[in-house]
Amino acid sequence: MNIVLDTNILFENWYLEGPHFLLLEKYLSISESKLFIPEIVVLETKNLFRKELKKLLSGAHKLSRYLPDEQVFKQLPGEQEKYEEYVTKLDERLKELNVERPGHSDIPHDVLIQRDLAYRKPFGQSGKGYTDTLLWEVILQKIAAKETVAFLISKNPGDFAVSKKVLKLHDDLKNDLMSAGLPEDSVRYFSDLKCFIDEIIKPELEPIAITNRIATALKENGVYRGFSVKDWFTNSQQAIIDKVNDHIGDAFGNYRYELEDPSVSCIEDPETMTIDGVTCYDESSHIYHIECSLLADMSIDVLVHKSEYDYRGGNTPLDVWDYDWNESFVWAVLSVNLPLSLSLVFDSSTEVIDSFEVDDIGELWGWCKHCGSQIMSDAAEQCSKCGKSFR
Repeated sequence: MNIVLDTNILFENWYLEGPHFLLLEKYLSISESKLFIPEIVVLETKNLFRKELKKLLSGAHKLSRYLPDEQVFKQLPGEQEKYEEYVTKLDERLKELNVERPGHSDIPHDVLIQRDLAYRKPFGQSGKGYTDTLLWEVILQKIAAKETVAFLISKNPGDFAVSKKVLKLHDDLKNDLMSAGLPEDSVRYFSDLKCFIDEIIKPELEPIAITNRIATALKENGVYRGFSVKDWFTNSQQAIIDKVNDHIGDAFGNYRYELEDPSVSCIEDPETMTIDGVTCYDESSHIYHIECSLLADMSIDVLVHKSEYDYRGGNTPLDVWDYDWNESFVWAVLSVNLPLSLSLVFDSSTEVIDSFEVDDIGELWGWCKHCGSQIMSDAAEQCSKCGKSFR
C-alpha cells in the first residue's frame, strides 16, 4: 500500500513522533508499503511551523511587558535559528521513515485552472483549495497505481471527501482516477491518522496475546510497580493541556455561540480513568500501548464579542474576568466537563510514558436553559439531569 499524509497530520505532530507514528514506523519496517509526503506538504508544514513559532515568540515578547523586571525573559531563541533547526530535524526524520517526497513543479498550471473554473474538488465555490489541488494532482499522477491502494490521510473532508459525515473519497476525485485508467477505489480517504492506524495498520501488525503480569496490572488498575496512569496524568498536566488545545476547537465545532480562541488553562485531576486496552506488538519489547479514557473538568479561556455577550451571554455559564479586554471583546472563563481519549506508549523497563496523544475530545452542544447542565448530544431532546424538554 501507499500511504499519503496531508499537512494537517504533520501540524499536530511536528516531528512525526508519538504512539500512532510509532506503529506506522513499525509497520513500514516489516512491509513493502511506502510512505509519501509530497514536497508541497513538506513546504507547507515548514511554513506553518515558522508562523506558529513567530506567533509564540511574539506572544512571549508581549507578556514581558506585564512582568516585573526580574521575571522578564532575558533572551528568547532567534526565530531563524529555531526554524532552521526544525527544518533539519524534520528532514532527518523523513529520511528515517524512508519517506518519498514527489515534487509538484511539473504539474501543468492549466490543469489547476480548469479544476478551479469547474469548481471540481479539491477546489470549492470560493476558489480556495490551491495547495490541496496540487496535492491531489501529485497523488493522481505520481502515487496512485493499479496494483496497490493509496491511502490519503487528511483532516480536510470538505476538500477530499463526500462530506464531513460521509468520509469517502469525493466523486470528482473518483472520476479523476477512472479517467486516468485507475480503479475508482485505488485511493481511499481517512480523516485522521488514528482511524487509519486502528482500521488498517493494527490488524496487519497482529498484536501478540499478552497475559503477563505487566499487561494485567495495567489493564486492571492502570498501575505497574512504581508507575500509575493517574499519577502520570497529574505530573504531566501542562503537556496534556498543550495537546488538548490542539483539539479544543473540535469540542465547540457544533456550538453556535461565538466563542473565540478557546484555550484550556487548567485540567483537574480526574476522579477515575478507564483503561480501555493494553497492547504489545513485539514479544521481545518492553513497549506497551495503552488506551484510556476519562471525564476531565477543565477551565477554558475564551474571547466573546461584546455584542454577542450582551445579547446571549446569559445562556452560557461564563465567568467574566475582564469585560473590557479590548474595545470589541470580553475575556471570560468557561468551566466544562468533557470526555477525553488518550493513547500512551509505556516502557515497562523504565516505567515511564515515552509519548502520548490526545485522540478525541467530546463535542459540546450547549447548556440546558433550565438547570445549566451541559448538552453533549445533538439528538438530545431533554436534559439528562433535570429532565425538562429543550423545546
